Amino acid sequence: MPKLSYPVKQFGEAATEIVMTNKANNGRSSSAHWARAAIAPLGLGLSVALSGGVWLAEAGIAPKVAQAYTTRVNLFLSQGQDETFEALVRRADNAARAAAQRSFDSDILVTEVVVTVTADKLGNTLPIMQLQASREQWRNRPDPRYWSTYFPNAQDFLDATFNLPEDASPESPPEGE
Repeated sequence: MPKLSYPVKQFGEAATEIVMTNKANNGRSSSAHWARAAIAPLGLGLSVALSGGVWLAEAGIAPKVAQAYTTRVNLFLSQGQDETFEALVRRADNAARAAAQRSFDSDILVTEVVVTVTADKLGNTLPIMQLQASREQWRNRPDPRYWSTYFPNAQDFLDATFNLPEDASPESPPEGE
């Protein structure tokens, strides 16, 4: 039975040969057999190259995953002696609007903002409102009154704490002592 040798690829000085024996054709060479033996490594190399190329193209086209987050802002406002609570709330609305817009403008990854406005009078502080909105909500309707929660007891607490009757002042001793 004759053996046939075909040079396939040369790497420098060493030559690689495929030796084929066709038993089915009584030792005669078959071009189909030779073609399959020569193309098999080529097909494997081609499939590896294409899959690597597809992976590189996908990695180059698809953007990386971004980490979105919520930013929290705390604002402190002092209430003036003659300032009404309504005027304080208007100032709080304006300050919250500016803080929310500034938060969205300064960082593209911010998806939600929470702004808490705290009022201060004579050293006592309490939150009077909280604005919470997503970027999409704020883009569609940038109105702080729509996205804010106003704490209902804030005005009562400010009025009760800061407008004490004169006879309840701590400097006057209780009668009977």
